[in-house]
Amino acid sequence: MSQLSPKPYRIEFSDEMLRDLRERLSRTRWPEVPPQEPWATGTSIAYMRDLVDYWRDRFDWRAQQTLLNRFQQFKVPVGGIDLHLSMSRARAQTRCRSSCLMAGRAPS
Repeated sequence: MSQLSPKPYRIEFSDEMLRDLRERLSRTRWPEVPPQEPWATGTSIAYMRDLVDYWRDRFDWRAQQTLLNRFQQFKVPVGGIDLHLSMSRARAQTRCRSSCLMAGRAPS
């Protein structure tokens, strides 16, 4: 079995990525509102519309990029995908260890 070698990684949202995301969010095709109470058959359509509007118009993607890049991040090839992980050392007094894994394909 070969040793996995993590490679340092930083999140970078290009202007083109954000423009494309905003365009795709604008083109969301919404289903009809079901006759049941909101959340009875899944996510509330009104809630999702508000959330998508927020992501498209008001969410500060650059601030989140800066925040996330404060943590050490790496990518490790696993099963044909790049596994994105973030690691940070616990403070001595907490003695608690945790890790955050994000699976998926990053843009090339």
